[in-house]
Amino acid sequence: MNTEEKKAIIDGLKEKYGRIFELSDEDSDYGLVIVRPLTKLEYRKLKEQRDDDTRKHMADEFVAQTAIVYPDAIGAQRLIDQFPVFAASVMVAVLKVSGSEDLRSKKL
Repeated sequence: MNTEEKKAIIDGLKEKYGRIFELSDEDSDYGLVIVRPLTKLEYRKLKEQRDDDTRKHMADEFVAQTAIVYPDAIGAQRLIDQFPVFAASVMVAVLKVSGSEDLRSKKL
């Protein structure tokens, strides 16, 4: 993919989703992966899933499938299937851009 193609993809996704983030790892074979933050409703669903012993093992895939906006759903599922820990890595990144950054507290 050339620079112009990538810019066109990013511009279109920004227009559709607002805040988007490119995930990257110099050594990965993932290609271009772009995610968006979770909505409040999606985060609630994630918490419900993580609290349910029968479904919590699927939480990382839920986040990856929900937040990946590029590649499309089929491409995202291929990455999830091909790289077993990919969805967990995506979940960590998506939670950070959704507001779970390390906040510092200061005694007052």
